[in-house]
Amino acid sequence: PRLEKLPLKITPVRELLVRELLDYHSNFTGRTADMLKGIYLGLGLDHYARKKIRSRYWERQVEGIRELTQLWVRRDADMILRLGNSKNPTLRMEAQASFVKLSTDDSFRFLDEARETILEWHQVVLFEVITKTRNVQIPSFGRWLSSGNDSVVILCLKLIDHYQQLETIPQLIGLLQHREAVVQQKAIRVLGKLEAEPAEAHLYAMYPHSSLEVQEAILKALGRIASGNYLEFLTAQAGAGDYRIRMG
Repeated sequence: PRLEKLPLKITPVRELLVRELLDYHSNFTGRTADMLKGIYLGLGLDHYARKKIRSRYWERQVEGIRELTQLWVRRDADMILRLGNSKNPTLRMEAQASFVKLSTDDSFRFLDEARETILEWHQVVLFEVITKTRNVQIPSFGRWLSSGNDSVVILCLKLIDHYQQLETIPQLIGLLQHREAVVQQKAIRVLGKLEAEPAEAHLYAMYPHSSLEVQEAILKALGRIASGNYLEFLTAQAGAGDYRIRMG
């Protein structure tokens, strides 16, 4: 009741209170954190966060997203997702990472809708959010390996590697024919880490027609799989003329 007496329609007063609430909330858990969230919602401060998200300035939009995300205001997840294809990479990243945290149903739906490139630093942030956020339902990331957005495919390959999703091996083998060499190489590395024996024949067959970088990845993958079926082939490459192939 005492806080309600504050002139919250005055922006500097309101923003000061929000900063204080967020600062305290970041340092507490359990009942105290819930109480702070209750104060935030009870004073209607989430209304102003939504106004920030509707702002035409991306910095204000990011600010609003961070407020609602830190306080776990889940009901705004779909509104935030609409910014997941913003032309501004920072806003795009904040919206997608926020959706993973706040969504209660299909937290990875943003990958279906991702049209813009997920930049390398953006992938690092998303990977951290996905692997560190509690109670996120982890899907089979093979679902997105056929995406037309190569950056989505690369992010999913990293997550398949992290979660050791063996059920995706047939889809990974399909990526060996991908148009982009960087996707091919990443798929080959993941197949090696998964010790995917069914992939060996495919890797061996594509070796003679591949670039030096892809050949290098194939040799490392066959070495990791280590079934023994291609030991003679691997031994022969140890005498190859190119140093990188010999070291593969």
